[in-house]
Amino acid sequence: DEDAKVRALAAEALGKLPPSKEALARLGEALTDSDESVRLRATRALWVSAAPAAKEKLLKVAMAGLDSKSASVRKRAAEVLGDIGAGAKAAVPALLEALRDEENAVRQAAAAALRRIDPAAAAKAGLR
Repeated sequence: DEDAKVRALAAEALGKLPPSKEALARLGEALTDSDESVRLRATRALWVSAAPAAKEKLLKVAMAGLDSKSASVRKRAAEVLGDIGAGAKAAVPALLEALRDEENAVRQAAAAALRRIDPAAAAKAGLR
C-alpha cells in the first residue's frame, strides 16, 4: 500500500497472527520499508518468532528508531525495546541517552523500557 499508516497497521496485524511463511516474508520486507513506523512495527511482530541471529538485526532496527527526527518514532522505538525486554540489553546505553531527550514522552518511554530491560541499570540511572 502507498499509505505508511496502512502498512504499519498491516505489519502489526501480521504479528498477531500465527506465523506463516508468507507473513514472515512480508514482515521481513517491512524491515526495509521507507517509513520508520512500519519498520518498528515489523520488528515488534517478528521478535517472538525470530531466530537468535535475526534478533540482532531486529535490535538494530529498533535502536535506529531512537535516532529519528520524529519524537513519536523515538517514543515508539523505546516502547518496542521495552516490549522486547531483557533481550534488548544491547540497547541500554542508547536508552540511557534517550532519558535526556527533549520530549517528555520519549524520556518516559525510555525510562519504562529501561525498567523492563535492565532494572539494575534503571536504578543506577535514578529510576524507580
